[in-house]
Amino acid sequence: GSKLGLDDQNFSLEGGKTGLVKVGVSYDQTPHIFSTAGKSLFVSNGNGYLGFPNQLQSALQTSLNNSTATFSDVPYVPLQTRRDTLSAFVQTISGDTLSLTVAASQENRNGNRPLGVSFGHGSLVEVPEPIRYHTKEISAVMELNQPGFSQRFSFMSSFFINEIDELVVDYPWRATPSAITASGGSTPDKGGYGLAPDNQAYQFNYRAGINLPVWNGRWNNSISYGWMIQDDKFLPMTVNQAIINRAAALGLSLAPSQSSLEGKAKTWNASSNLTLNPIKELTVKGKANFYDYKNQTPEILLQQYIPYDATLSTSVPTAGFKPTSQRRSLPIAYSKLNAGGDVSYQLLSNLDVTAGYSWERINRVHRETKRTDEHGVTLSMDYRLKNWINLRPSIMRSNRYYDHYSAEEIAEETFPLGEEVNSVGQLPELRKLDQAVRLRDVTGIKMTIDPLDSLSIAVEYLYRLDDYYGSQYGLLKELNFSYNLEVLYQPLEALSLYADYAREESISDMKSRYREPGSATRIPYDRETSDWVGRLEDKTDTIGVGADAELVKNKLGWDVRYSLSRSEGEMLASNTSAILVSASEGGGSVSSQWTGSAVSNFPGTKTELHRIATSVRWNFIDNFSAKLSYAYERYMETDFAFDNIAVWQAAWAQSVFLDAGQGNYDAHVIGLGLTYKF
Repeated sequence: GSKLGLDDQNFSLEGGKTGLVKVGVSYDQTPHIFSTAGKSLFVSNGNGYLGFPNQLQSALQTSLNNSTATFSDVPYVPLQTRRDTLSAFVQTISGDTLSLTVAASQENRNGNRPLGVSFGHGSLVEVPEPIRYHTKEISAVMELNQPGFSQRFSFMSSFFINEIDELVVDYPWRATPSAITASGGSTPDKGGYGLAPDNQAYQFNYRAGINLPVWNGRWNNSISYGWMIQDDKFLPMTVNQAIINRAAALGLSLAPSQSSLEGKAKTWNASSNLTLNPIKELTVKGKANFYDYKNQTPEILLQQYIPYDATLSTSVPTAGFKPTSQRRSLPIAYSKLNAGGDVSYQLLSNLDVTAGYSWERINRVHRETKRTDEHGVTLSMDYRLKNWINLRPSIMRSNRYYDHYSAEEIAEETFPLGEEVNSVGQLPELRKLDQAVRLRDVTGIKMTIDPLDSLSIAVEYLYRLDDYYGSQYGLLKELNFSYNLEVLYQPLEALSLYADYAREESISDMKSRYREPGSATRIPYDRETSDWVGRLEDKTDTIGVGADAELVKNKLGWDVRYSLSRSEGEMLASNTSAILVSASEGGGSVSSQWTGSAVSNFPGTKTELHRIATSVRWNFIDNFSAKLSYAYERYMETDFAFDNIAVWQAAWAQSVFLDAGQGNYDAHVIGLGLTYKF
């Protein structure tokens, strides 16, 4: 066991009889702290209802001027979860050839985590979402090993249960929902949000590997079949009582077209790998993999929907809802086929060359493109010079493309009766990241130098460029490069010195457009002059130095290490031309000139972590030792997204935040370890 009595404790116990049976049980706690600074007035009833004090709701509904007093003293709330996992296994062994293992585990995850919810009209409310998850897993594995041939059969089942199906959150600025307007709108006093549903998953797997009688070959194969089920009951369409009463008065049913999703999906996965070594200098490898995700969930035609628990209809609801509110759920599915191989040849006694080719085809169902293909080639070398310099350069180029892309086809499937009048859908020229045409170039080189028996130096550089040359909007280019340096020096047998440095940079270029939907009397605000371009730049530097010394041979040891990690980020944006104003387009407000203007330079972000650690090791006797350690950490953060945030602020008059930044901290850690071997 370790850290017994602490929040991240764990322990295990194993035993058995060698060559016959082995049993074990373990328990593990894993905390996840999102923030120690979160504040909230919401109170959970333990069953998914987050209530805001009624007296405060009434005060805020009466006047926004009461906001300052309401949020003047907000208590802290824990924003953390903890996983408690209990597992056990039994393994029977028959010599060196056959083993059977049966295992089971139960994981409970409890606590709170930050969640943002919306009530429409620009309001955002952050709340501590209650987490009550339970996951059970049962598995069985049988392995059969014979000379030159091995097999593995396995079965896995998983059962996920969420104690809370729906999260209902009070809206702080309404104690009661407003009356229905002529257009069918109502400001809600609360909102309902669906959470992760209960589900089940099962999978069978078979793997086999065999040594071939020719060319020192080895052939490995695997095949697996799985299925997943999700059939939680659908939630009510709204929790806004004003809308519920209005629908009842009109004789309208708010029940969904069916009671549950009836969700089910099946997966097939098959792979094969072949390695041949026909002559000493030549190695040939080939591989193929097929994965199929077949979504058998039936399509559901949703006759109506109520956005944000706030809108019954956008027209006078007399005989029914607005027909264009129809939506169809689409069971997205895909299959992926990969194939390729490489050839390695020893040209010289100190030079190996490897060339490879890969191909990937993805067929998609209910996506903008039905099929993409990607072809890639690689070339690498391993060059050894004078037995103390080793060079490993490599290059790779791949190209992904499609034969057809149309967002309109998916929109027609999703909205059978069409979208709203003068609405704005996806930009026709926008390409989604996983389907976009892409040219990828990767170049790298790694060099190790060992000029002395006591000195070793390693240098590595990696460059990758993704060019989405077929995209006019979205991500256009992404550049990543990194370099690393490691030095190890051992001037004495009892002393080792080491240092390392790493630099990573990422640059992303993107383009988009500010747009506003129109109405029955106004066309959309959708102008090329409202285009904007942006660039994200991230840099991370990591430095480390340390020493490890044996002060008294086999008795007393000491080590010390210092590390620094610094990350900086920049977000730059600009409009491609002047923003034009039109009172007859979009929302009909000249504010589009301001909301469509890009922020030229966001404030930079920066994080910095310093850590120094040292320890002393003392071997009392041959089988008993002790270790005393100390570590100091200092973390500093500058991030405009958190630095000036407050639970409530006038600039966001009808929004509430958790104020849950990480914040700067200093930490001291002292440890004592005792080891006894027998």
